[in-house]
Amino acid sequence: MKRKMLSLAIMGLLFTTPLLANVAEKSAVDNTSELKGPAIGMLIGGVFGGPPGLVVGAIGGALIGTIDGQKTALSLQQDKLANTRQQVHQLQQQSGSQSEQIERQLRQQQAVAEGFSFCLQFRTDSADLEPRFQPQLDALAGMLNAFPDLDIKILASADHRGSDDYNRELSKLRAETVSRRLVAAGVDAERIQQRVEGEGMALYPSVDLEGLGFDRFVLLSFVPGSGR
Repeated sequence: MKRKMLSLAIMGLLFTTPLLANVAEKSAVDNTSELKGPAIGMLIGGVFGGPPGLVVGAIGGALIGTIDGQKTALSLQQDKLANTRQQVHQLQQQSGSQSEQIERQLRQQQAVAEGFSFCLQFRTDSADLEPRFQPQLDALAGMLNAFPDLDIKILASADHRGSDDYNRELSKLRAETVSRRLVAAGVDAERIQQRVEGEGMALYPSVDLEGLGFDRFVLLSFVPGSGR
């Protein structure tokens, strides 16, 4: 009985050898993972089961090769899915950035359309900035920096008291005081437009001491940028 089993094993090996040779030649052309399984299965089946074992081994090996191929295909699909998700994420980021740009442009247009303005008063014969206006100007500078397409216009005025030349020079000093504060807060000097009126816009007579305070001012307004 042992001799018979040994003879069958030897026959199985002899029968397996040309099959394995064919498999080796074909693996150089076809998918290696698909043929590796059947070859191993035939070898195991031929040694332990004789020729019938070759059939069983080949079937089992084919299943192993198919599973390996499916795993490879699944891995490729997972890689493609990961790439697709990354592309979707990038598109979402781009879309969000575009939405922010559009929203910022709308706010800029609204600020101009609504005629945004901010008025600062000055004491008699003074170009010094009142302490309460300093943090407000800093906040305005931050807002202006958030709107790069907008510039700011400075309109400076004085009351009727004094000569025209003196009032014009005083108005200029007031405008420069405000400009320096904005520049110190981070606003580009090229975005600042100055207009000096002197007493040209004064409305109250010299005897109206309360009204004169409204003529000593610097008016700030947002205007469309010059497209630098």
